[in-house]
Amino acid sequence: MGQGYKRDWVLGWDVVRRFTEWVEFTCMEDYDVVVGILNGGALPALVVSNVLKLPVYWIRVRSYEGKEKGELEAKGLDFDKEDLGGKKILLVDDIVDTGDTLNYVRGLLLGEYGAKDVFCVTVVSKRKMLNGVNMLTVPQFVWVVFPWENRCI
Repeated sequence: MGQGYKRDWVLGWDVVRRFTEWVEFTCMEDYDVVVGILNGGALPALVVSNVLKLPVYWIRVRSYEGKEKGELEAKGLDFDKEDLGGKKILLVDDIVDTGDTLNYVRGLLLGEYGAKDVFCVTVVSKRKMLNGVNMLTVPQFVWVVFPWENRCI
């Protein structure tokens, strides 16, 4: 269990199947590309990319040095301005906790990379998202364990 959390919520692989179906009905608007936030957003981004038949790009965002939280910093981008400029993007991650990571990447894609629009999609959220949707909502005190990170697989 995560430090300071009251309980774990271990999700099964059925969540991936449900997420696939949910994406088909939720993301019906025309988008150009998917951008997945590594590491947790890798599998959800691949699901969205496959379901909607869109190309997927990756970004890694770090905010921790050891156990200390620092400034958000984008690393390991596999795209440039030509790939995303003027495009409508689905930004995908596994979970929204504080919203800092999604807001940071969304701002980066709209500002520095010239995206036309960025809409966020997550499997789980612990708070309301202003520019996106999530499939499941859980309270702040719950530590979520996804099937792709469960050591008991």
